Amino acid sequence: MALSSAVQAARHSSQTLFRGYSSFRRFSVHHYRRSVAVPSATSIAESFLSRFQSLGPQTRSQFLDANQLQLLSLTLNRPSLYPDTPSLNNASASIPAGTPLPPGYHLVYFTPAFLEYELGVDGTDASYNPETPFTRRMWAGGEVRWPRAADGSPNPLRVGQEVQETTKVLSAEPKVVRKTGEEMIVVGVEKEFRNEHGVAIIDRR
Repeated sequence: MALSSAVQAARHSSQTLFRGYSSFRRFSVHHYRRSVAVPSATSIAESFLSRFQSLGPQTRSQFLDANQLQLLSLTLNRPSLYPDTPSLNNASASIPAGTPLPPGYHLVYFTPAFLEYELGVDGTDASYNPETPFTRRMWAGGEVRWPRAADGSPNPLRVGQEVQETTKVLSAEPKVVRKTGEEMIVVGVEKEFRNEHGVAIIDRR
């Protein structure tokens, strides 16, 4: 996942103050006063990576309920999860336990839980973001894999399962935008989703 950030300089008395939190996976710095010492992208990236490597992987659990799955499907304007399955856009619709999640639908679970003041200036969570002045997050890319179970059979996440999400920071690399000379930090994050049969999804961003 990559982060792009811009620093906004605000005058207060005779100083320029940098405010905000970084919130994507790629960020950059520009338009700052030469008199203000701005930490380099390299030093911030090294500090960020060292901090998360010392913390180690972070794991949390969640029950995969049918309600979130139904609401996501309707939000995407899909009246049913799969072709020839019952419609979900009525009050009595329900998704039975054991129903496999369609590819990508795991994103509706394990959503961040923060108070408003803990969010970045752009409204996103700052769970895995470098420090100021890299304050604007941008999605740069990712990949998702669906490993099979130990016996070789498919292992989809299913409604009714208790699933563990383990997140770890893989990398934090300073970059320079060639056209503008702007600095940014590209952060790699991996999320692993595991059910009772083993790893079901590996999501890298």
